[in-house]
Amino acid sequence: MTRPMIAVMVALAMMAIAVPSAPSQTPDSLIVPGERIGPYRLGMTLAEVIGLLGSGGERGSTTMPRSYGMLWRNKRVFFSFFSASHTVSGVTLYDSDENRTFRTAEGVGLGSPSSEFDRFGQPEWRQQYQGGVEARAYWKVGLYTNTKEGKVTAIGVFDNRSQ
Repeated sequence: MTRPMIAVMVALAMMAIAVPSAPSQTPDSLIVPGERIGPYRLGMTLAEVIGLLGSGGERGSTTMPRSYGMLWRNKRVFFSFFSASHTVSGVTLYDSDENRTFRTAEGVGLGSPSSEFDRFGQPEWRQQYQGGVEARAYWKVGLYTNTKEGKVTAIGVFDNRSQ
């Protein structure tokens, strides 16, 4: 190989190193609207969720009829379950350092500016709550967020097929 050819190859290699790449997303941290957040999938049974997180969930209520919720405070994750089948109908993550690793394929997640969710279209539903929190639902894709001061503080997925 000639010296000029080696110089060209070295220059190309240096350019490849200098170009920043998109953050890699593993299946365990990927948010897929209408489907899952990492290992937490819609349709999982209560037993499967307990298998992942342990038995520390606190039972609560949801705004959906014929359903109940469970919150794992230590993981800052909330699940909605259908009462009849005890299967997951929705998953919500609340902001924490650990949960900020969860991102969509486009790289948006907890802590992202709320404007980055414009890529999913305009929310079909918005609600203002005390303390400056705004909830947004993107029915068409099965995604919802809570935002405060322009940043996403909670993100959730739900089955959008019935919407």
